[in-house]
Amino acid sequence: GTAGSATQVYGGLSWTLTHSNGIFTEVGFGGTVHTGNLNDWQDHGPMLGCRLLFHEYAGIGYNFDNHWNVMAQIAHASHANLCDGPNGGMTRAGVMVGYKF
Repeated sequence: GTAGSATQVYGGLSWTLTHSNGIFTEVGFGGTVHTGNLNDWQDHGPMLGCRLLFHEYAGIGYNFDNHWNVMAQIAHASHANLCDGPNGGMTRAGVMVGYKF
């Protein structure tokens, strides 16, 4: 099921630094809006406190050619204690495959 889940939409700015041999690093910062648990301790999932959160991430990747790449990324979203309520936050890590047009 979807108990304890949160859908989120986020946007912001990112910076990519290309290194030698196809390796690159990337960081980003912005905001997110979500549908997750705000402050109900009986609900599953983290208590996020408010609908609008900060969103930041960092990653390292490899460019196979001018189009294809792969990146390992860690991302976090929370309100940095700037609104009332708990600040459980959401953190995820993953591997992404990308294609540039």
